[in-house]
Amino acid sequence: MIKVNLYIVFTRVLIFCFAIICIDTRASVVIDRTRIVFYDDQAEQTAFLNNDNDYPVIIQLWIDDGKIDSNPENTTAPLFVVPPMIKLAAGEVKNIRVMNNLENTNAYEELYWLNIYEIPQEYNSEITDLNSQVIVFTIRTQVKVFVRPRVLHSQEKVRFEKQYFSIADEALNVKNDSPFFIVYDRVLISDGSHEFEFFPETIAPYSSKEFDISIHEKAFNKNIATVTFDYIDDNGAINTIITKVGESKSPM
Repeated sequence: MIKVNLYIVFTRVLIFCFAIICIDTRASVVIDRTRIVFYDDQAEQTAFLNNDNDYPVIIQLWIDDGKIDSNPENTTAPLFVVPPMIKLAAGEVKNIRVMNNLENTNAYEELYWLNIYEIPQEYNSEITDLNSQVIVFTIRTQVKVFVRPRVLHSQEKVRFEKQYFSIADEALNVKNDSPFFIVYDRVLISDGSHEFEFFPETIAPYSSKEFDISIHEKAFNKNIATVTFDYIDDNGAINTIITKVGESKSPM
């Protein structure tokens, strides 16, 4: 999943009686992938940024833990981006490099975020009054970066078989019993007569999430329930697995 946050910076502001502003929050600088899988023994990886705008932009780049208040100055991520700031002309494509600064490795995968902070040029062509109102929109796009121990490579194909689903105390438990982050698109449980959807999103290694099903449980037969879950793989593709409550199963 790619997260986009919108920031607004006001310069030369004059208060008007009314104003109508239309905002398009789509990020117009796009990266050539939806996620980065970075093995701990890699020195670097290259990615490409494309400026789809019809004007130049300045891009600031850094990797952090994904918190909204993180910035290049306070990040503790074991990876960094070169160059940390670039300018892209309209329609221009440039490459960036994600560099390894790992000192220690864990026995499980870690998740960080590549930040693409887009600052457009200020429009001056139609502004003649110094008291005019100018609004500059900046967009921060975040892309998942998975730091993966190379020793886990042999387990990559079976990680989705280690997802378990159980119902107890009016709750559906989704357990990730693997050393990888699992990115879910959705989970659908059905007993043939009733169907319910849940959205676990991302579950960390060896952890679980619970979902309240108290409003459904009385009418739901968990003894015959099946689980259909869609997950997103390393290439950003959605795949489907069908299993039963209390079991795990290989992809269909």
